[in-house]
Amino acid sequence: MNAAQNMANSGRQIESLIRLCDKIAFCLISFMMLTVVIGVLSRLLFDLTGGEINLVLPGTIELVSYAMLLMVFTSMPRALLNGPVKVEILVAKLPTPINRFLARLWNLLLASVFAIIAYLLGKNSLSMLDRGDVTQDLGVPMYLIYGASALCCITIVIVCFWLTLFPHTNHTENEK
Repeated sequence: MNAAQNMANSGRQIESLIRLCDKIAFCLISFMMLTVVIGVLSRLLFDLTGGEINLVLPGTIELVSYAMLLMVFTSMPRALLNGPVKVEILVAKLPTPINRFLARLWNLLLASVFAIIAYLLGKNSLSMLDRGDVTQDLGVPMYLIYGASALCCITIVIVCFWLTLFPHTNHTENEK
């Protein structure tokens, strides 16, 4: 295999990984919306019946909170493809090679930050596994939440490294 084929193959694998993250993020945001709707409707029914009918689900706030955490992390790889938010007035004045360098530097910095976060989350996940910590309302093992968050951060690190090696953003708009 030559370098072009390797790049194309790695690009397809990264795109597959990003699509998987997209699907997970979509499921999580759908779950969040459904949980909130059920919570609101069950609370409305509870109030309208004076407490006679209690279909309020315990732990809905907890479920939505952890789903939001994971949804944000699983959405990051897609957001990274378009590069960081830029101040267009400044960036438009810079030559394309400098913009490419800054994009690569940004991706390396992000990879470093998320590698540290992944390490810390993984370390905490193992601690929580040893201690047997669970969430307050539903008793979900905390190591699962920390471990899933660490995996999301590892995915972000992989995408950042790939974008450092093979920039995906369009810098040609700055050449005008």
